[in-house]
Amino acid sequence: MVDMRFGHGTWAGILAERQKRIQEQREAQAKARKAAQLRHNEMMDNIKIGAIIVFVMALAIFLFFFLLFSAAMASTLIK
Repeated sequence: MVDMRFGHGTWAGILAERQKRIQEQREAQAKARKAAQLRHNEMMDNIKIGAIIVFVMALAIFLFFFLLFSAAMASTLIK
C-alpha cells in the first residue's frame, strides 16, 4: 500500500531504516552496559584498596598501643 502511494521500494526502505535504528540502539545499550561494568569494576578495585589500607592502618595502631601498653606494664613490674 505504501509502495503504491509513494513509489516502489518505499516500504522496504522504511523497514531497513527501522532495523538500522534498532541495531544502533542495541549497540548503544551494549556499549553503555560495558562502560557501566568497567566503572563498577574500577570502583570495586578502589574499595578493595581502601579496605586494605584501613586494615593495615588499624593493625599498625593496634600494635603501637599494644606495645606501648606492654612497655608501660613492664616498667611498672620492674620498679
